[in-house]
Amino acid sequence: MIPLEDYVLFRDQGLLGGGYANGITHRRNPMRDAAFAELLVTTGVRLEEGASLLIGELPTTNARVFHGCRSTMIDLPATITKGRKPRSVPFPRRVASNFIDAYIREERSQLVDRWRRAGGVRTMRQPLIGTLAGGQRVLIKGERRPRSLATLRIDERRNLLLLPGSGAPLESAQPAALWLAQDGQALTPAAWQSIFRRTSKKLSEDMGWDLHVSPHTLRHTFAVYWLTHLVKAEVMRLDDRSVPDRTEEIYMKVVSDPLRRVQRWLGHASVLTTEKYLTYLDEAFEIVDQAAEALDSRLMGFF
Repeated sequence: MIPLEDYVLFRDQGLLGGGYANGITHRRNPMRDAAFAELLVTTGVRLEEGASLLIGELPTTNARVFHGCRSTMIDLPATITKGRKPRSVPFPRRVASNFIDAYIREERSQLVDRWRRAGGVRTMRQPLIGTLAGGQRVLIKGERRPRSLATLRIDERRNLLLLPGSGAPLESAQPAALWLAQDGQALTPAAWQSIFRRTSKKLSEDMGWDLHVSPHTLRHTFAVYWLTHLVKAEVMRLDDRSVPDRTEEIYMKVVSDPLRRVQRWLGHASVLTTEKYLTYLDEAFEIVDQAAEALDSRLMGFF
């Protein structure tokens, strides 16, 4: 994992291009790359999960789910998750407004236009042609009934092309994948690994920063940040209670509850996998000691 401060440097000076030599941005799609990094670090999704999302599967800034809220939960379908189990993860409105929406509106639209000019659907080996049927469903050409987007496999997602309406010409189709490469094709996990690797190397060469950031690094950062935040929140909640918890509840309230919440977000089959992130908490022992002290001070009044 990396501290959030280092991540911001990687995002702003590396992915967005602000730190390159002579102040010149050499990146073709800086908003796309920064938006993907923001998705990983704020949701904890795996590389393949994030890379497999379709246009429309992330809510836009003005979506109803954000009304009066700073964040919402987004659903990851079983077809793209490890272990083939669906789960929900937090998604901040800030990421939609500052990154995702801007990428879709500017860079992605240009990539789609370039893809169409280069031949569009004719460049696809095995395209799936479909039309959105409402309610996160798509009607695939040659099929009789609409299918839920959540049922689409990763390979189907990469090959899916969407028409703007029934009877629309093939030339008006666009790739359904959210993240597009320079040729308009869906970006692969391997391509994302390469983007992060090149960015880290470029920052090292131009700025002398020893930052080695991968997509999985950002998943680690998400886990450690949320564990720290949730454990501290449990300490504060415990300290504010008028009725003390029983001694045997302290681990469940201070450590286990946050662990299990982050476990669900990360999609770990076992909480033991999530527990390894506790070793990254700089204040882990102090936090637990603080919770124990708060509990002891409550219990002393009963003896």
